[in-house]
Amino acid sequence: MKKKIIGLGIGIALAAAAIGVTGYAAASGTESLFSQVIGEEKAEEIALEDAGVTRQEALMGTTILEYDKGQYVYDIEFTSNGVEYDYDILASDGSIVESSNEPVSKEDQKEDAIEAAAKDISVTDKAETSDAAAADAAQAGREAAQKASGDNSLIGVEKAKEIALADAGYEESQVIMEKARYDKADEDDPAEYEIEFIADGMEYEYSIDPVTGAIREKDKERDDD
Repeated sequence: MKKKIIGLGIGIALAAAAIGVTGYAAASGTESLFSQVIGEEKAEEIALEDAGVTRQEALMGTTILEYDKGQYVYDIEFTSNGVEYDYDILASDGSIVESSNEPVSKEDQKEDAIEAAAKDISVTDKAETSDAAAADAAQAGREAAQKASGDNSLIGVEKAKEIALADAGYEESQVIMEKARYDKADEDDPAEYEIEFIADGMEYEYSIDPVTGAIREKDKERDDD
């Protein structure tokens, strides 16, 4: 299994729990972290607006809440029109802490299109729109990307999540999902779906074969970093 993106310690584990469970409140009566952060969707909107990119034009990558230099920030990655964007958005008020962008090679653009198909991203998934025509266009784009790649057999990230959760004995509503993404093959590792979640004080990590759905690796350990 590939290297974890973040290991934030018990503080972020508690913060994630606060975000994952509506109504969480600290025993002291102070506001929960959930009520103090702007939320993933709002942070993404701020980054997209600053980049001049609509959500329909963007291939969203990871959005992760991190504790960095004494403050919580959303680390947001996405690509659009051959450019890869990376933003750090302050979780408390939406201020842009840091941003960068760089051109993406044509080969990487092709792989990103395949990745979008693998993730089964649609306009309705991220933008919550009822525009059926836009949703149909998104579906057509995914099918075209898969056809161009010559690989129509990827199971999709939702199916990979189902496989991991079923193996662990949980429903998605019972866990804090930390990571669910498609990782492209590189010189050291084959392509995989990487699934990580927390449930009942334990952290679960799964590597799922993107074609067969087989569980390649799995690990469970107490979430007490």
